[in-house]
Amino acid sequence: MRTDASKITVKPLSEANAIDKGIEFFYEMLFYSIAIGFPMYEIYRQVVDSKAKDKKMATRIEKIAEKISKIKEEGQRLRTTL
Repeated sequence: MRTDASKITVKPLSEANAIDKGIEFFYEMLFYSIAIGFPMYEIYRQVVDSKAKDKKMATRIEKIAEKISKIKEEGQRLRTTL
């Protein structure tokens, strides 16, 4: 499918109409960037918070495991002294 470029014409806009179209385009871009950007920011923030909670939980689990092993060692030591 081939079109002849010389047949394409562009209707000129008045200056006021061009300014209105430009402002309308600007506001649409602003609206859509906010409409897309805010949910993306929220998702990112939730991922960061989730990773921080996971790291904190892993640290707590390590500490509990260390306490359990110390208690087991203490139990073994007490059994051998009896």
